[in-house]
Order: sequence, then C-alpha cells, then structure tokens
Amino acid sequence: MIPIVGVPAPVYPPTVDWAAPISPGRVEDLLEAACSRFADHVACWSERGAVTYADLASKADRICGGLQGEGLQPGDRVGLMLPNSVAAVAAFFGVLKAGGVVVNFNPLLAIPEITRQARDSGADTLVVLNLAAHLAVAEHLMEEGAIDRCLVADVGEMLGGLRRLIFGWSPFGGRGKIPANDPRYRRLESLGGEPTTTGRDPGDIAVLQYTGGTTGLPKGVVLTHRALHANAVQLARWFTQAEAGADKIVAVLPFFHAFGMTGAMLFGVALGAELVLLPRFDADGLISVMESRRATMLLGVPAMFRALLMRPKLAKADLSSLKVCISGGDPLDPALADAFRAATGVRVLQGYGLTECGPVVTCGSLDVPAKPASAGLPLPGTRLRIVDPSAPEIVMAAGQVGEICVAGPQVMAGYWNAPGETAAVFRDGWLRTGDLGSLDDDGYLFVVDRLKDLVSVHGRHVFPRVVEDAIRAHPSVADAAVIGPTAGAQEGRLAAFVVLRPDGRLTEQELKQFLEGRLAAFERPGHVRFMGALPKTALGKTIKAQLVAMLDENGPAAS
Repeated sequence: MIPIVGVPAPVYPPTVDWAAPISPGRVEDLLEAACSRFADHVACWSERGAVTYADLASKADRICGGLQGEGLQPGDRVGLMLPNSVAAVAAFFGVLKAGGVVVNFNPLLAIPEITRQARDSGADTLVVLNLAAHLAVAEHLMEEGAIDRCLVADVGEMLGGLRRLIFGWSPFGGRGKIPANDPRYRRLESLGGEPTTTGRDPGDIAVLQYTGGTTGLPKGVVLTHRALHANAVQLARWFTQAEAGADKIVAVLPFFHAFGMTGAMLFGVALGAELVLLPRFDADGLISVMESRRATMLLGVPAMFRALLMRPKLAKADLSSLKVCISGGDPLDPALADAFRAATGVRVLQGYGLTECGPVVTCGSLDVPAKPASAGLPLPGTRLRIVDPSAPEIVMAAGQVGEICVAGPQVMAGYWNAPGETAAVFRDGWLRTGDLGSLDDDGYLFVVDRLKDLVSVHGRHVFPRVVEDAIRAHPSVADAAVIGPTAGAQEGRLAAFVVLRPDGRLTEQELKQFLEGRLAAFERPGHVRFMGALPKTALGKTIKAQLVAMLDENGPAAS
C-alpha cells in the first residue's frame, strides 16, 4: 500500500515511517497516557493559573462520575458550548470517559441554528459558562424542548489578574445568574462521584462535529474514538521536532471546531504538552502570552497570522522559543508566510484538512523542502488520490487538477442521520472531499478551490481562489472574496468583495487596472464591493452564502 495514487512514491521525511501501524485507541487513552508519564507537568495554563495532568485527570474523573451518577448512558450525547478553558478540556474528557458523545456547539451561531443542531444531535444536556448570553441560549433550548438540562461552569475559572492587560475588562460579556431551585440547572463544579469503566470501543462515536456551513446547511460528522485518537497520534509522529512533556502549544483556535479540538487539544495531550489556553483571539494579547509562556508551537489560520503581522508589538517581542507555526482552515499565501518568517524567524507550515477527516490530512514539515503554496504531504497512514470529479473512477496524473480523495484511519464514519449524503461522498472506501487540487511528482498536495465554488464565466471555468489571491496581492488590500455570476451580478461577471487595510486607499477602477496584467479578461471581476469586513466562521473562513444573498438582494453596486 502506498500513500499516493497516480504519482510516484512521495519524498517523505526520512525520520517518519508512513507505514508504521497505529493501534486503535479511545480518545481518553491519550489523557491517561499523558497522566501516567507527566502527572506533575503543566497540562493547561490559563489566565487563572496552571493545572497539572494529574489535576486535569482528576477533574475529568469527577465529571465522569457525576454524569454517570446523573444517569448518563453510553452513547448519550452531551453538548459543550465552552470557550477554551480548563473546564472545556475537563468536560470533554469527562464526557468521553463516562461513555458519552461530545457534541460541540459554536456559541457564535444564531440561536435557531444551535437549536437545529441540538435537535438533530439528540443531545439532552448542555454545558455552558455562567454568562448571561450562554444561559439565555440554554433557557431557549430548554423551552423549545431541544435539551433537558444545563451544567454550568464558572467563568471565573478562566479569568485571573491579567484580564485587563490581555483581554480587556469584560471579554465574555456579563455574568448571568443560575435560576434558584431550578432542577434543570446544575453547577459543573458540583458534579462528583466514583467513575466506572464503560467498555466503550474505539469504533464507537466520540464526537459529533457539525461542519462550518460555509456552503450549505451544517451536517453532523460522526468521528469515532479510533479516528480522533489516530489523528492525534499521526500529528505526534509527524512533528519530529516536538519533545514529549516539554512543548507548549498555544490553544487559541476554538475547541468547538475540529482544527482546535484535534490540532491543538488532542495533539497537545498526545505529546504531554502544556496547552496555553486563550479563550479568544486578540493579537497583542497573543503576542504577550507567547513571549511570557515561552510557547513552542502556534496553530492558526491565515487571518490570524495576517493580524499579528500588523501589530507593532510583534517586532519587539522575543519569540525565540517558537519552533514552528501551523496554518490551516484556508490557503496560506506564500507571501504571508514569507513575511511572518521575516518578522519572527519562524516558519509557517501549511496543512490541509476537513471536518470529515478529524480534521488533518496533510501538512508541511521542517524535515523536507518547503514548496510555496503547497499543503504538504499526507500524514502517516493517510492515502491520497486525485480523480476526475465527473468520472471518479479516473485517477488524474501528477499536475492535473481534480477532486481530492482521502483514505485513512482519521476519516469519519459518516454523516449523522444522513445515509444518503454519506453514501454520496464515499466511493470504494475513499472519501470524496469536494475540494479541487493536484499532486506533484514528489507527492505534495496543492489545493486549488472548493468544487462547489468553481464557477463558469462565459463558458470558461474560473477558480475564485486564484482571483482572490490576485486581489490580495495589492498592497492596500487586507482581504477579499470572489463569487460567481448570480442574479445580482450583471453581464455574467464575477463579483469581488474587498476589505482594505486601515491605511489602504483604492478605487474600483484602480483595482481593475491592477488586475489587468495578473488575470485573464474573463477572470477579472466585473463588480467590486468594498466592505469593512467579510462574514466569517469562527475559524476565519468566509461565508460565501451570505455574500451571494447580499449581492442578490442589493445588486452589484460598490459601497
């Protein structure tokens, strides 16, 4: 078995064995192993202080025993709607140890969508912070019959004396009061009891993770213990520069997203690393914490690295402890990676993944040559092939663009309550990702665009991502998104939504002139709309469905 189909054997890091077997395991096994080796090491650092692996395991055990005492049965779904915190990590592992299934809820979603996901998942319990906004969501869900009870963690657990300096006085909004004598509410900290072994199997569901919904209605992705455990082990094997029990990983990507959950939390626990917990992204605060904690790894999205580069504080900070930065979620502009390395001395490696793969599929490495714009090589045990989207039995040759297909231990079991959609994305054991890309002769993956985003302009195919990269090359542009011809776009031309830098000055005509030598005539946008910001998911992905609706409703006029 080889990792790449259709191209020669890849140039793989000499210190990594792609074919080394990955023993099936449960997610909680990662914490138990870390606790047995590094019990006295710091597992989580937050503004409030440090928690060792022994303390973290004890907290998870208390939650596990408490949930079991409350009647949780193996396979029951428990919703977590928590920012990155010790409570979030302990609750995650506590639910799994109790035999439950974690359902991650994004607190930034509108209440109707959270309600839909709660009903769809069948979660009967929700864990939130004692914030007025979070408690209001919980009350709504209970009134609608979407959940039965709420476990409440104290926001004070994550706020210490540095709150003003790092995040401002009230980063999470006001505290809310738990209704007195209401049996539907319990304090998470009050749970306790002796945990019992559940006998859960690696093939059982661990997490129900909803997709971002950037192109359609979010779907529940079924991630088994085996898949998530494998993805964490794959990452630990891939990053040979990591040192078990010594690394410090900045966990600012939200744990309610697959990238933050696996890429930061589970990868960190698999290494016995310190998780430097930040409940939200603040550029200056992040720089301060990386410097003071002597962080060794930072996982982020391109928008985050772009924001850090714009802060004067970055040039003054001592970030010599950083070994590597890893970028995912969106394509990383090579110019952005070069600029970040020039400013900090740290390489930014690009990865590729999707929720359906737990999520990490490929990544760059410090052990092999870098290739600009590449998403790297497949992780150990991961197989790739590129197929013709309209005839998936045809495997494309090196350099040819087609649909990316993945096979490996981290691939999902399917979509929750959606057998038809599950069958549509699997073919002969391969997951069809819906992403377009190519593989070069060395096995490096180059992601081109989403298949759904591919548009036709006067009969010619255009990749919006190519147009977006060309627009971002203008020095006045901070961000851009491009959509295809719609009811609101006249003459069958592309429409571009552009965000300028704070000091940027640019007109529609000037941008069109700038693009004349960079794009073919049919690739150049016919309409440009300047915006203060683009609609984004929690991970920084542009929600193009909102842009399409905006264009259809208001027409193409620039603003």
